[in-house]
Amino acid sequence: MKKLFLSILLMAGLSTRAVNPVPAQENAAPDMVYLGFSLMPGANSSLVTYKIVRVYNGPSVRYEQINISRHDFLSIAMGLVESEANPKKENLFVKYEIKDCGYQLDTIIRGIKYDFTAYCPVIDDLWRLRWGEYPFQRKQGADDPGPGWAADKLGVSEGQFNMLKEYGMSQSYNDPIFGEAAFRLLRDMQSPSWQSRYRGS
Repeated sequence: MKKLFLSILLMAGLSTRAVNPVPAQENAAPDMVYLGFSLMPGANSSLVTYKIVRVYNGPSVRYEQINISRHDFLSIAMGLVESEANPKKENLFVKYEIKDCGYQLDTIIRGIKYDFTAYCPVIDDLWRLRWGEYPFQRKQGADDPGPGWAADKLGVSEGQFNMLKEYGMSQSYNDPIFGEAAFRLLRDMQSPSWQSRYRGS
């Protein structure tokens, strides 16, 4: 049953919900624009694909996805650069109570060291949702990232997929998780009890 579910999930991932590109003749402004990500590997050996998601309402909701780098995602989320996905330039990590993004305690200077685009451990844990083991070969001497949280080496269980549905991943790993749901997932991931529930699903 589990292998069948994973096979269906993999096939679903090959067809993207990428989600109905908006016809060029409409030239309409999106109704809403959000930051988000998907659990599909991206360019340059990235385990997660970061995105700006434009939502067009109408008879049927349509999405346009623009892939961005991890650096751009963090810069926009922290309100350091102008973006249609964060027009008020809010620090979304503060707004959604996500810890430790943008700063770290430095024992040498005995204070907070700000690094607004590099340090964000929860972002770097997103791969654990999708994989049971780190899927790429590590460079010699690189730190062992430890195990993922997925039930299988190559993917999630049905129960884990159902948990991810609560955040908007409805059909496949290609589905963008965006807006408030994306930051709610990042916040929830930091809870040991949530991690335990996810690993046991």
